[in-house]
Amino acid sequence: MVRYSGIWAGIALAAGLGMAGFLFGAGSTSVAGQPSAGSAGSFGWPLGMMPGLPDTGHGVGYGSSMMGGFYGGVPGSNVNGTGRTVTAAATARMGNAIPAGASVDQARNRILFTVRKVQLDVVGSPMGQKDETFRIAGLVNPTIVVPKGATIHVTFVNADPDMSHNFVVTPAMPPFAYGAMMQAALAFPGALTPVLGPSSGNAMQVVDASFIATSSGRYTYLCTVPGHAEHGMYGSLVVQA
Repeated sequence: MVRYSGIWAGIALAAGLGMAGFLFGAGSTSVAGQPSAGSAGSFGWPLGMMPGLPDTGHGVGYGSSMMGGFYGGVPGSNVNGTGRTVTAAATARMGNAIPAGASVDQARNRILFTVRKVQLDVVGSPMGQKDETFRIAGLVNPTIVVPKGATIHVTFVNADPDMSHNFVVTPAMPPFAYGAMMQAALAFPGALTPVLGPSSGNAMQVVDASFIATSSGRYTYLCTVPGHAEHGMYGSLVVQA
């Protein structure tokens, strides 16, 4: 019994380390602190359990070790972000600003872009709004419509004082299970941000990401923190031919 107890204790310790890797796996850092480019593919498998797939460095990771999974390709700590912050007042302006080259249809909860250079300011869970939602151009989880070939620059701010969030574009469709990142693929290279930690007083963490919408179709933007997409932290991105 003593010998078997030791074996089970070892298994429990390995599982505990694996869970730490699942939640806090650090990864490679690329130029300017942004996820480096790579081909789109399956992401979010924890604990390096996706066999035969290397760490691409461009996203959330395939993970090549027990401690390197989940957010293995995201630069820096997945809950500390980039160190850049904006004020609460600036965050409020960003969440309500109408982007250049866009028209906002409040009745349909839709933002239509007619330009090929898209600036998208995205605020995660701002105060006064339902928890675990995005605010874009004054709308909550709107449908965003862009032309095929558009270059989309995302500035993401986490305004949530309690929870971490990120912004990822995937071809997966709702409904989402608790671990949405495990059933999704990255829609376009670069179409994600690191996970940013909660806001602190008047300091809201901010990060940028850029990608090109190379294929027409309907996609989903969401937060990959476990349970958040399940609870409604997602919206649609439509790329029109």
